[in-house]
Amino acid sequence: MEKKLLCLILLFVVFVDAFSQEFLGPADGNFGGVLSVINQPASSIDNRYSFDFLLLGGDFAGENNAFHVERKNPFFNLNFTGMARNMTRDGHRKYAYGEQDIVFLAFLFKIDPKSALSIVPRLRAVGNVKYISEDFAHQAMDRFEEMRESPATIFGQKGYVTGLAWQELGINYSRIVKDDKWSTVKVGATPKLLMGLAAGYAKVDDYDFGFDAQGQHFVSNIDYSMGFSDNINNVSTDSYQFDLPNSWGWGLDLGVRIEKKRLNKRCPTYQGTKIPLLKPKDMPYQYRLDFTLKDIGGIYFKASPYSADHNRTLNDSIIFNYADKFDGVDDFESIVDTLRTILDQENNVSGFHMGKPMHMTANIDYNFGNGFYVNAGVLIDLQKVNWNDHEANKMTTLMLTPRWESAILGAYVPLQVNVNGNADIGLGLRVGPVILGVYDLSPVLGNGTIDDGGFYFAFKHFFIPKKKKMGDLPCPRHLSN
Repeated sequence: MEKKLLCLILLFVVFVDAFSQEFLGPADGNFGGVLSVINQPASSIDNRYSFDFLLLGGDFAGENNAFHVERKNPFFNLNFTGMARNMTRDGHRKYAYGEQDIVFLAFLFKIDPKSALSIVPRLRAVGNVKYISEDFAHQAMDRFEEMRESPATIFGQKGYVTGLAWQELGINYSRIVKDDKWSTVKVGATPKLLMGLAAGYAKVDDYDFGFDAQGQHFVSNIDYSMGFSDNINNVSTDSYQFDLPNSWGWGLDLGVRIEKKRLNKRCPTYQGTKIPLLKPKDMPYQYRLDFTLKDIGGIYFKASPYSADHNRTLNDSIIFNYADKFDGVDDFESIVDTLRTILDQENNVSGFHMGKPMHMTANIDYNFGNGFYVNAGVLIDLQKVNWNDHEANKMTTLMLTPRWESAILGAYVPLQVNVNGNADIGLGLRVGPVILGVYDLSPVLGNGTIDDGGFYFAFKHFFIPKKKKMGDLPCPRHLSN
């Protein structure tokens, strides 16, 4: 089972940048349809189509600050060799984050002019590696060869790895609660039924280790906890067996949208909000404010026999014999097996709660007219207020997305900077029922390095309602003069 932990670590260290919101760009626009419900539960009543059906959509993203890939030439000519030489040395603790989100057979329809309903099934997975010291990450990437040649001891190492995969069924309801000549207020909620597929965690609070003059690895102190869901029951390196999941939980997304209506340029009047407005010039708001609280909740998993908490200072250091060269997972397994034997580790964890990456967002979307908009916002990670035993988390991120869109076409250029200083410029396109996008354009922008990446896609079907002819609302008397 320890092999699974190490494969999880390697997976996210090698392949995984935390990005702000799913399907960034198109989902924040006016024509995202059911896709927009993922980012803003109050948006379903804003749907510009009479009916919207999403056949399949996928969002995949990853980031790390441990190493990078050298890009020798543009257009995805990448050099993946020499990972140890590509280690990022910036003095910061190392982290990695990865997420996937698959949306399928989701649909949205309006109940009446003031309320809407959406059904959104999703298959999701998130994973984190964090708090890893730069020295340890560098030595691990270099297979500890430097430490074996020049004996040294590293004290006080920490690390935290979490992984969660689950399926969720969300039922969204949104409603207009205020609509006057000046503004519109909309609220929405998406309660979710969660089915846990698999989960695991490993937390090291204190770990002292090194190599002696003979090149042998020793451990003098260790304080760690580790757990897996009980449906992971095959410890083979070559294959992993998952039983049918029997873990359930609940989730909830909440959203509020406030729109300031747009003045008609012919006189200080307001456009009627009951018109199905599809042309870019007909968007009824000057600006809107969005507030959300998302991914509330978690899943309880029964723990496998490989789960345990242990804290022990060793009187005599544990010695591990290494081969001439570190070979990967099998050697890691022998180390952990030796630890379990010497520490007399027993399973003392019956179960654990794994929380979703709870976060809040605040956005302002400004309408410049003729289909041009700018959306600016912030995503704030709420891991510290999460009440679950363990959780994956997003990273606090600032976002700015200029866009142009109509009912059929859309172009989006999301810019974002997260709390670790990683900056990205992406591109999203919407052509009829097809949405495609990438989170970072750097692979095609010339020489340099890459330490993150991601892409998304969606295929949908929608119906455009016929436009009704209706005049503007009368000018308010105090403005008509």
